[in-house]
Amino acid sequence: VFLDDSFNWDLWINGDKVRTTELTSKLCPGYFFMDGKVGATLIAQGNMHELYQADVKYQNVTPGRISIKALNGLINELPKEWAGAKKQMSTIGLETLRDFAYDKSEASFRFYGREGSGNLKFHGPNGSRNFFINVYDHRWKTDPPPHVTERRADATP
Repeated sequence: VFLDDSFNWDLWINGDKVRTTELTSKLCPGYFFMDGKVGATLIAQGNMHELYQADVKYQNVTPGRISIKALNGLINELPKEWAGAKKQMSTIGLETLRDFAYDKSEASFRFYGREGSGNLKFHGPNGSRNFFINVYDHRWKTDPPPHVTERRADATP
């Protein structure tokens, strides 16, 4: 990590045999779970107020499994009026998408500030899963830009 006097920073982290269980439980609890070990690299730049850019890449070093926990809500909210086979087939399809064991996995993400995109690939004995993810931040931003300094009320003109 490089940090200068104006609190700009550059970061490079590389890890081998990183357990994804702890990472996914902290980064996306309740939405996505991944178990297995990966070799990962994170390169990022920013300052004390914001992230400028980040690149994340990983490739698995052990087999593992994923679970898209966010699909549980969709499964539980299937229409109650759907009769037997329709509801059962929908549930099985969503559970198949939700839970997946893999032998090979890799990903790459690029973020600019609070927005970015990435690709997750999983290959296993029951097929493959490829996810293209786009992240958008549509929150209203009321904070002043980081480069603007606010004037103190007690400061002399």
